[in-house]
Amino acid sequence: DPLYDPAALATPIGTPSTALRLCSRPRTVTYATTWYHLKGLPDFDICSFCYSKHITSLTHEFESVVKANGLCRFSVPRVTKSLWPEAQRTSSVTALRDFASRRTAIPACTKKGGAVGADGVKWFGLAGGEIGMVACEACQEDEVAGTSFAGHFEPLKQVQGASERWICTISYEHVSRCLQVYSAQNAWSEFVAAAKKRMALPDCSDTLASATGRNWYRPIRPVGDIDICEACYLDSLALTDLGGHFAETGESFEQKLTMRICDFQLMNLSEALVVCRTKGLGIDAFLRAAAKIASSPRCSKQGGIVDGRFYNFASTPAANFGICEGCHAGILEPHGVAPFFTPEPQLVQGTAWCAFNPNVERFGGLVNHWLEAVETGSWPAYERWVCRYTALPTCPNFNMAAGRRWYGWDDLPVCPECFETVAEGTPLAASFELRDTPVEGERLCAGYSEHMRGRWAKASAAGDAKGLREFNAYRMSVYAQTVPRFKMLAQMQTMQNQLALSQMMLGLSLQHANAMSDWGGSSGYEYGNSSLGYHSSQYGVDSAKAFDEGRATMARANGPIAEASYLKDAWQVVE
Repeated sequence: DPLYDPAALATPIGTPSTALRLCSRPRTVTYATTWYHLKGLPDFDICSFCYSKHITSLTHEFESVVKANGLCRFSVPRVTKSLWPEAQRTSSVTALRDFASRRTAIPACTKKGGAVGADGVKWFGLAGGEIGMVACEACQEDEVAGTSFAGHFEPLKQVQGASERWICTISYEHVSRCLQVYSAQNAWSEFVAAAKKRMALPDCSDTLASATGRNWYRPIRPVGDIDICEACYLDSLALTDLGGHFAETGESFEQKLTMRICDFQLMNLSEALVVCRTKGLGIDAFLRAAAKIASSPRCSKQGGIVDGRFYNFASTPAANFGICEGCHAGILEPHGVAPFFTPEPQLVQGTAWCAFNPNVERFGGLVNHWLEAVETGSWPAYERWVCRYTALPTCPNFNMAAGRRWYGWDDLPVCPECFETVAEGTPLAASFELRDTPVEGERLCAGYSEHMRGRWAKASAAGDAKGLREFNAYRMSVYAQTVPRFKMLAQMQTMQNQLALSQMMLGLSLQHANAMSDWGGSSGYEYGNSSLGYHSSQYGVDSAKAFDEGRATMARANGPIAEASYLKDAWQVVE
């Protein structure tokens, strides 16, 4: 299993460590930590986990720096299986240096989002033209080159259209894993068959959909209501130590006549699998977590948890914060931090949101700081951040807000949450006119966007907010000319889309009624006109009319798209 790494997550969270507990790739780290690079190549980042694990010799070729963000470029098969072993064998980093200098100039793989011809991605395909597989240049360099299959790939001769979107086949986890496994066995035909199978499957859907459109897998040892779509089985389980413990359900078409969603859409189940694979915990540990998740209220983005049990910090409970039972079993327990939590004394009445639910307020911040705790092992910092921020009202973002407390100046207000991030402790804060001051009128926060936070940082460094205040005045004038109109157009489009859907549904109902009328026998008359067509009953006429009205409404809904796009772009320039 490529994920298995006995060195990863070996140090318990809460234990001080000079290196990260695991490599964060393919995620970009957004907290300050130590990075390494070959001397003279500062953009080829190597995380401290990979450095401490792999680079035990030739250390004089590298240097370190503390940076606020970075992406580890070392933990790819091309480096770990080919270039670095070669460097150790020859006591020379020349080949690695050549790769690093070239790789930093290549755009990252766009994964399932794909890339259009205008993006300028260089593509590779199979020399034999099999199955229409394409590999972006990044994946060609990181994963294909250096394997026994490299000779089967060549620069693609086919020209990609400017608006034609291609998806890198290697970006599928199953294809990437098969590439490494089968290339080690020189089993080319097996790789082609596996890639072809994955390419033919629909991607996992994050919404309820008919179960008839795909095959489903479940644990061989029953653990409750757990359903995994075939795409997720291949991407997350096939060719791993756990894959053999799952089997296709073998359901008939009639048994699939239901609405279903893949349970790997649950963050707790997918994270439990990743931790169990990484730490080599085995199938029993995963099935224990899966059984608890299956018997708990689903923590999905489709809705919160009603009258559920939540867990909070055992040391100092945080306001407006809790971890549901499923995430306690699937995330906290596998990571070994369950002892840091205790159950709330009573069930939380009404609908509540788990801190690991994508729809919870501050989800991005909560997850980023959780990942920082997991990767660095620094647990107290995570608790402090959660307790500090969950007690604050949520930033209204680009919405005007009335009756709120503000910091800053009347022409440059920041909400309490953004004050904590951009201004607290800076020289500018000492001159604020607003200090957690209630303001009745509407204000727009001037500290939530990356653009404005960058301007705050420059103003703080200069010790002068005059230019920042002047820019925000201009920013607000652009806001007044764009955002209200944009919101109105978006609301109108939503309403018209809903109306169009209702008209289309009415058309379907009347179409069905017309068919039922036909089954009862024809009257011999035709109904309608040249524009609506002629039908065997009035139901058919009304159905055609409803469909026409639905199409017209849909066209009206899409009419303001160009204006809305222009307004949005104009605002985002200054946002």
